[in-house]
Amino acid sequence: MKKSILIIVLLLAFTQLAGAMYKKKKKVQKTSAVTFVSMHRTACFGRCPDYTIEVHSDGTAKYFGYMFTQHQGVYEKKLSNAQVAALFSRFEYYRADTCQDNYVMRITDVPSIIFNIEYNGNTKKINNANFGPPFLKELANEVDKAANINSTWKKMADTAIR
Repeated sequence: MKKSILIIVLLLAFTQLAGAMYKKKKKVQKTSAVTFVSMHRTACFGRCPDYTIEVHSDGTAKYFGYMFTQHQGVYEKKLSNAQVAALFSRFEYYRADTCQDNYVMRITDVPSIIFNIEYNGNTKKINNANFGPPFLKELANEVDKAANINSTWKKMADTAIR
């Protein structure tokens, strides 16, 4: 009887110790499969803004304002790791890498959205994303939010060259 009580006490102690050790393990931060995203909003026959935004996995964000934008030229900023992770996770969530390469443009004077996405060592280009699945427009808005040009951005050049 004493042996069985001792075994039960030892088992309980061991399980509590194992549980405590498990909780102390550091959570491994999952690295994103996406390492780079660029979005280019193209001009139209009118005065549609023409610009490109790039976001790199190290947090470097670049804005290239070409025509009809409030900010023309090249701007650069360092985004936080949380901002980059949130943006890249949206591209992973929607599986943007599985989209078509080109969506048919049905209207001639509509500006286009072009994505370039690097993931797992591959590059995916999506042309005319505004005619693709609705989530591509949502992703474009997310990229625009990340690249809200303000005083925290450093102007690198007065003109952006394609």
